[in-house]
Amino acid sequence: METVGVLSPVPIGRKTPVPVFSRAENDTATSFYERLLERLEPEVVLMHHFAHQIGVAHARMNAPPPAVGVAHSWHSITFSSGEARAEARARAEEALGGLRALVSMSRHCVSEGEELGLSYPSVVETIYHPLQPLYSRDDLNLSEDRSGRTGIAYLGSLIPRKNPEALVEAAAAIPELDVVLAGHGELEGNLRDLITSLSVGNRVGIRHLNDVQVRNLLLRSEAMCLPSRSETFGLAYIEALACGTPVVGFGPTLREIDEEMGVEIGEALDSSDSEEVAAAIERVREATWDRPLLRRRTLEAFSLRGATDRYVDLLRRVVG
Repeated sequence: METVGVLSPVPIGRKTPVPVFSRAENDTATSFYERLLERLEPEVVLMHHFAHQIGVAHARMNAPPPAVGVAHSWHSITFSSGEARAEARARAEEALGGLRALVSMSRHCVSEGEELGLSYPSVVETIYHPLQPLYSRDDLNLSEDRSGRTGIAYLGSLIPRKNPEALVEAAAAIPELDVVLAGHGELEGNLRDLITSLSVGNRVGIRHLNDVQVRNLLLRSEAMCLPSRSETFGLAYIEALACGTPVVGFGPTLREIDEEMGVEIGEALDSSDSEEVAAAIERVREATWDRPLLRRRTLEAFSLRGATDRYVDLLRRVVG
């Protein structure tokens, strides 16, 4: 199956293996998309984050090519209220009406949309996001003994949904526990104030790291804790597991990853309360982990080849 073009929200200033198209500032999403379909004549369209202008434009077209949409989450609805929530829901429902098939990042995401009362197309499949090459390469060195080293890593945006405050408060309750919060976000100032007020600045810190530094942090951490109030999948969890690092995090997501891998991966949280987070961290730190096994099972369950093959198979079925 050939990729005839990729849409990008902004121009890409480098050579790419496939044609990349971006909309001019003075052009509308609808007219840009319609001209592009006429030019490329694709047999099928794959839309990531489909509940947007292009997804709605596709749904309103007369006899467009079949489309497959990818639902990464329904957070635009579940974490909104009032008029914003109503608008997000209406946009999602209209875009869903233009899809021949829906791909979800997790079974939890499918269930969440069903609970919201959204109408899915007849074909719905779960295809997990694969590991990136930085984590699947063969030369990763797993440390056998990580006790007394970096402690706990947090990997994610510093935003309310990710609940980093609970981890800071949990660290205050666990003497001598070191925590590195690797991320950026709107809560950074509040978190620095919280760290100061709890007198844990000597062992809890916020760091802005590049991709390689994040991976190296995970490779030397006892565990990774992302105590989110909601996650559709949570790529950070499998990145940690690919480094042989057990995880503490959002219950439904961790249980699904655990089931997919067929091995215990850490502690699933059913509450975002800091006391439960602290207790879960303690249990993970006290347990013995087969880090090479965690990595091996992660690579098997979330390979790029596996995800690609499933996408190609689904697109061929939709075209057929």
